[in-house]
Amino acid sequence: MSLTLRPFGEADAECWDAFVRAFPEGTFFHLAGWRQVIAEAFGHREHYTIAERSGQIVGVMPLFHLKSHLFANGLISVPFCVYGGPLALDEETRKALDDHAVALMGQVGADFVEFRSRVPSRADWVCRDDLYFDFRKPIAEDADAILKSIPRKQRAVVRKVIDAGEVSDAVEDNIDNFYRAYAEGVRDHGTPIFGKRYFQKIVDVFGDAVEIRTVKDADGRVLNSVMSFYYGDEIHLYYAGGAPDAKRRGTVHYLYWRAMCGAREKGYSVCNFGRSKAGSGGYDMKSHWKCDVAPLTYEFRLKEGKTLPDFNPLNPKYRLQIAIWRRLPLPVANLVGPFVARNLG
Repeated sequence: MSLTLRPFGEADAECWDAFVRAFPEGTFFHLAGWRQVIAEAFGHREHYTIAERSGQIVGVMPLFHLKSHLFANGLISVPFCVYGGPLALDEETRKALDDHAVALMGQVGADFVEFRSRVPSRADWVCRDDLYFDFRKPIAEDADAILKSIPRKQRAVVRKVIDAGEVSDAVEDNIDNFYRAYAEGVRDHGTPIFGKRYFQKIVDVFGDAVEIRTVKDADGRVLNSVMSFYYGDEIHLYYAGGAPDAKRRGTVHYLYWRAMCGAREKGYSVCNFGRSKAGSGGYDMKSHWKCDVAPLTYEFRLKEGKTLPDFNPLNPKYRLQIAIWRRLPLPVANLVGPFVARNLG
């Protein structure tokens, strides 16, 4: 039976997602909805590809072309997401999808192909496994057990917030409070913000698989908020932010505990704290939660003469830009940020 490759069509979403959900390495970020989210929010061109034998799907490859004069010019699976890469039932299919991506690199004039694989499988590609790390933690059976599973220092912070009785948390239907907290958080880290349209698209496309949980003080002021994704057996704490005084008050730890409690009540058993760069503040904070830490192995096929893209904010050459961005008034950062962030996939 011959193998054929074809572009994704609008009628393919259901069967694509069924294949992803049945595949052991399938993730939330392989789902077809990201094709719509990224294309409509950022305008990047997609090259989603299906591999078939006798009309049956045997492989899928989510892929976008990000082209920027200032930043990357690459084919990425999947940009703005922590995981990606082709999913294939056999080696022939995997190689065919790999070869198709490499051929596309030449056709569209890209400098590299990047597969955000969870497990490296391409010996002849460049593998980077020293930049990003994944953090997962099993969720205990109830709120008290979850609290006891948190290391002593962080548990004391959560108990202090609880005992003070000055904050409350709730799951919210709209993104306004989340976006306000997220905007403050990324500006203070010196990072350009995604436009509000992007987050609204995520909510619109993925519906109940998305949860926004927000912590407020007694006056109703937003302290912290997190946008999480539900998939398989886990909750993925993906986008988060907070007010300048939230770190001092320790409310982010309270928020994460409450998110884990909510996930357990829904039957989920794993909390994915998301990726962080080695040496970053996020890496240090998540390490203190007694998580299982694993490197993310991103694989690259480079155009001849090109080197690995490097947009690591910990790189000293970006120190000045980050320092300037941190000093921007929030309205200015929110206005300019989306034009920059759309190319930082």
